[in-house]
Amino acid sequence: AHLSAVSMDCAMPRILRLFLPFLVLLQGQQVDPKGDEDTKNAGIRISVNGEDTAQFVMLDSRWRWLYNVDDKDCASLSNDAATLERCYLQGLRASKYAAGYGVLVGTPNNRALTLRYATKDADSPSPNYGSRVYLTDGEGYSLFSPMAGEISFDIDISQVPAGMNAAVYLVSMNRYGNIASISNSGVMNVAGWRRGLGYCDAQCPKDLRFVQGTGYNSDNRYASCCPEMDLFEANRFVSALTAHPCKSDEASVCDSSTTPNCGAECDSNGGDINTFRDEGPGHALFNNVDPMYPFTVTTRFITNNGFSNGTLIEIEQELIQA
Repeated sequence: AHLSAVSMDCAMPRILRLFLPFLVLLQGQQVDPKGDEDTKNAGIRISVNGEDTAQFVMLDSRWRWLYNVDDKDCASLSNDAATLERCYLQGLRASKYAAGYGVLVGTPNNRALTLRYATKDADSPSPNYGSRVYLTDGEGYSLFSPMAGEISFDIDISQVPAGMNAAVYLVSMNRYGNIASISNSGVMNVAGWRRGLGYCDAQCPKDLRFVQGTGYNSDNRYASCCPEMDLFEANRFVSALTAHPCKSDEASVCDSSTTPNCGAECDSNGGDINTFRDEGPGHALFNNVDPMYPFTVTTRFITNNGFSNGTLIEIEQELIQA
């Protein structure tokens, strides 16, 4: 999938700066010491409230190699939570994003991001499939408040076949990837957002290696839950717009050993619009645009008073093709 020309017309929330205290603790979920990834090494430009803004792309921790001081693969050496939390999450230069993970930042222009599904380079014994990336502002994950505003982007899904999902969505992750949190094993998370930690969504996934502030997720015990707004999930045959609310407005962790149904924390099915499912073949994107060519997706969040402090009363989406 190819995403470009992103514009955000929305109010930005105020964010407190985070300071790390000097604590005598074990350090884990670490930033690798080789310095292979600067937090601003892979960037694009977007428009926020009409102002051209630099944004940077961060690959999720799940796709990163986890290794120790001897350059050994941690996952194959131990299943001990504290040991794995002391391992390094691999840093990646922009060239490695492209060659190893199919994440082409600034391609074909500096306002674009291209994602490929299966990618293999000389360092990979087998292909890496899929990817998940975040926008950051160089100080943490970028947060957007779209109430009474809109989010708009151009997308090219002409090479995305049936059965695959090219998704653009918002989730209520911790801005700093839970950096400086102390795990259940007493190990500090010093990597945080700088290595793509902190993911959550309304499916309450339990297959994450590290879950928010709890540390390594032994036996998939912990579920990582938070509200999710799927702006666009699609292939060249179908698209969906889905809102997934949760009981809590913020990210939360559910312990499946004490809560049998962690999925009940959120509406995993969500309230969606999927014209292919509702009306059958031929009623998806083809009623509005030709998916073999790029088009613009604009989603508006309409409030009762027209301001960001109002109550959401409608979500409107428009597909536009020149």
